[in-house]
Amino acid sequence: MNFEHLIQINDLQNPLVETLNRDQVWQGLLHRVEDATPFLPGLESCTILERHANHLLRKLDFGAAVIHDRVTLVEQHWVRFDILPGEQHAGGSLTITIEEPEPGALFLRFAYRTSLPEGGVVSDTLDQIRADGYERVIAVMLSSGLSGTYNMVRLQAGQRDDLEIAVFDSRSGSLGIGIMVLQLWEEIVAGASWETLVRERAPHLVANTFPFFSVDTLEYLRRGGRIGRITALAAAGTTIIITTHFMEEAEYCDRIVIQDAGRLLALGTPAQVRAQAGETPARRLSMEEAFIGIVEQGRGQKQESRP
Repeated sequence: MNFEHLIQINDLQNPLVETLNRDQVWQGLLHRVEDATPFLPGLESCTILERHANHLLRKLDFGAAVIHDRVTLVEQHWVRFDILPGEQHAGGSLTITIEEPEPGALFLRFAYRTSLPEGGVVSDTLDQIRADGYERVIAVMLSSGLSGTYNMVRLQAGQRDDLEIAVFDSRSGSLGIGIMVLQLWEEIVAGASWETLVRERAPHLVANTFPFFSVDTLEYLRRGGRIGRITALAAAGTTIIITTHFMEEAEYCDRIVIQDAGRLLALGTPAQVRAQAGETPARRLSMEEAFIGIVEQGRGQKQESRP
């Protein structure tokens, strides 16, 4: 799939903002080429493997994943990053182009090409299914949290009147999808009706298929940016004390302590703290509301105890 976006570098209508010239923008792109670590979260190292007249080859080390790409440059105009297909990446490209529609008005255009299938590919596939004599399709797609394929097929399905298409977000990947499809195929062979398949069986399979995985260490997930350093330390058994005034952060802690003017007002799990603040099944409280309620209760009790 191809998509792009445009970023304005200079705002000629705002004299308070310092402008950049084309050479400065190009030098910034060269910095991204030479060392991508400030630009890619989780990247541990960027190694130049080969240098040529107008391109170079790099190795990007994300810890558990190592990706190789080819960078092509046309000086002062554009740079293209082509990720080479491999076991850890399906491949794709990013082209960053400097545009200057009028003197001083600089823009950067980011054009992406991903491994996501083009809409035409999906349409051609559905055309072939119809040409083969089928009238109905059950499509079980890779989790929408991992890919945009589900939404693409769903949109294509809504535009066709020659096929009845039921599209399901598997909320899974790999073996989980295969198990669902095999189960549905067995039920089709056994004579299950269309209504039973799309209204009962497919939703049931999606809701009751759970992918699990285990790892020997969380270190590579941390290096790859999948989890934060604090999460990795906590999972390894390290006790972490976080001091914060942002209660939405406290919500993710195992235990919460609320203090005011040196007095301990609450100690417990997030659920216990909210219950202390007066939460009920009919009246749900955010952690911010619970914090305010407990502090106000504590200050009120302190005033009542004064002679």
